[in-house]
Amino acid sequence: MNDRMELEIERTIAALRSSMPKKLRRQTTIFTLLRVAVREMNPLLLTGVLGVILACGYIFTDILSMPTVTVFCTTPLPLLLLFHSYVLRQNEAMRELEDTFCYSYAEMLIARCMVISAYAAVSLVCLCVTVHLTSSVSIIRLLLCGALPTVYLSAALLGVAAKVRSPESISIVAIALWLALCFAMLYFPLNELLMHTSLITFAILLIVGLAVYSISIIQISRRTNYAIHFL
Repeated sequence: MNDRMELEIERTIAALRSSMPKKLRRQTTIFTLLRVAVREMNPLLLTGVLGVILACGYIFTDILSMPTVTVFCTTPLPLLLLFHSYVLRQNEAMRELEDTFCYSYAEMLIARCMVISAYAAVSLVCLCVTVHLTSSVSIIRLLLCGALPTVYLSAALLGVAAKVRSPESISIVAIALWLALCFAMLYFPLNELLMHTSLITFAILLIVGLAVYSISIIQISRRTNYAIHFL
């Protein structure tokens, strides 16, 4: 191959390279991801879960006369059900498909977790209002009692869903832990502990849990090549 032929090859490569479409940096906003995650949710499932939670809160408060324990044990239930339905049930094939679509798995994982967390917060408020009207316990105490297990369980499930490649068994483990927690709350005299613990202590534990939850989201976003850009 002489110098003239090499020069022609270089010119051809340069011409082809300049004619190829340039890869643009994808600017996916958090609001776009949230809209996609919201459209995935089944309104009937959300309504049914909320109805069951309110019914359980009213019935167990009236029967057991332990409002704080009822809120503490009932509030994580929507979180577990929605995580199982929209996050933990996603198999390897779904992860590979999402990696080839517009949004990465990590992006959709964060968006889904944010939507689920928002729904869990709404259900917590509705449950606490119901229990407050039934038992007359301070609604602030009820909110803090329900928020603690929800926040820490959210952080734990988020971390597991990001690291475990086959998370089907995580749902069973999470439900088993929740049942064990419910049994412990009913077997041991922890209702008095929740009733007499200061609100400042609850607030500190909640702030720590929110910090752990935020760290989990940041770690997931940094482990991928797909960045989420906030408006």
